[in-house]
Amino acid sequence: SPCLPCRFATPLHWPYIVARKARSYVVGWLPTSGVLDRRIVAQSRANTACRHIALRAEIAHALSMSEQLSIRHDLRCGDLGRIVSLHGEAYEPLGGYGLRFEAYVAQTIADFVLKNDTNGRIWLAERCGNLVGCTAIALRDNHAGHLRWVVVDPVERGNGLGKNLVGRALEYCRQEGCRSVHLETTDGLPVSERMYEKLGFRVTSNSVEELWDGSRPLIRMQLDLE
Repeated sequence: SPCLPCRFATPLHWPYIVARKARSYVVGWLPTSGVLDRRIVAQSRANTACRHIALRAEIAHALSMSEQLSIRHDLRCGDLGRIVSLHGEAYEPLGGYGLRFEAYVAQTIADFVLKNDTNGRIWLAERCGNLVGCTAIALRDNHAGHLRWVVVDPVERGNGLGKNLVGRALEYCRQEGCRSVHLETTDGLPVSERMYEKLGFRVTSNSVEELWDGSRPLIRMQLDLE
């Protein structure tokens, strides 16, 4: 399992941290004679230990997921940095994302506050005090809403959280009298694109533009609310 920084070493991760050392520890329990026998027994004991650790990990994961998920839209000091951090960590495994993408997100969030005067709303999903998802609406001219920063922690994906957050954003747009909602995305994100299509968004343009890492497709989608 991957090496986890100390700040991520929650109870959910403890079993995996122990698992990395199981094989080296179990050899020390054995007699010093019979190298081959020791290796066989060590392998057997290590496998047993790993099975117990995996079971404990499943239990820990279930306990963590049982913690109440909360969604709020009151921005607090530190929230903007957490949103940027979640984008960086969630997208980093994908090709073409990295520090430049994280900086790009930070710039757009700064513009939302400094240039758009936070005209709109940001939703933050939290579990156990950790940010696990977010989305936002920036209100634009001509009764339009701009859907932004839709991201869900990989651990939380598949539970409908993304759809929940976007649904709240669309309802907010209706309450604010928006006639349409648009978003911008790029290629390589088929799951997100399918979710938008199911919600009624349609592609209005697909062009190549200069983004955070050079030339990249910029896909614009729109949902008419009237």
